[in-house]
Amino acid sequence: MTPPNPDTQIPPSQTTPGSDPLKEYHLISETVGGIPSLRAKDNLAQAIAVGAGIVLGAVVGVIVSLMVDWGIPPIWGAAAGAFAGLVLATFLSGFVLMILGWVRHLPSRHSPGGMDTRTPPTPPPPG
Repeated sequence: MTPPNPDTQIPPSQTTPGSDPLKEYHLISETVGGIPSLRAKDNLAQAIAVGAGIVLGAVVGVIVSLMVDWGIPPIWGAAAGAFAGLVLATFLSGFVLMILGWVRHLPSRHSPGGMDTRTPPTPPPPG
């Protein structure tokens, strides 16, 4: 399944005036789930976390293979550790992003339609 193109035009009969289809997509992807996130910031954070997990797992795998006499070369320890780091970092970062998505859309911060209902701060009086 390919993710939807954010530039796809939605017929005017299916939108409300002033609505942002991409904002609505983000709301659905973070609250309902099951569809990929298109937020570049989230995807970058997950990519960094998974990359760090792979590197950390490979280092731990080499250390364990050198310390424990299992008779396997360090390269296989690095490969096993990198795979374990990949799996663990993917699930852990996905779980953290899921929780952050829920926090972004708490009822106190958004109306049922997903629009931000907080009042902007008032500027200080002049003078």
